[in-house]
Amino acid sequence: MTRKNRVMGRVGQSVWLLSPLLIVACAAYQEPDNIRFGESVRDMVALQTADPDAGAPALDGEKAERAFSLYRGSAASPTAAEGGVGF
Repeated sequence: MTRKNRVMGRVGQSVWLLSPLLIVACAAYQEPDNIRFGESVRDMVALQTADPDAGAPALDGEKAERAFSLYRGSAASPTAAEGGVGF
């Protein structure tokens, strides 16, 4: 083997062995696109979570049945939207 081939072989091996380190070094840190990502979901979950210390009256069976039947009735026969969407 000539000296040039040995040097090129060592350079090739070095590049081959160090390339994963270079890839990992570049991919190790990723700046978040949006720091507030998911904040709206967390806010909505917090708003919809019942607070037992709030002292709100519980929903008894009669009220729950009425609310459910009103909901099912309104969902079964929806009203038409006025105006429509224009593009």
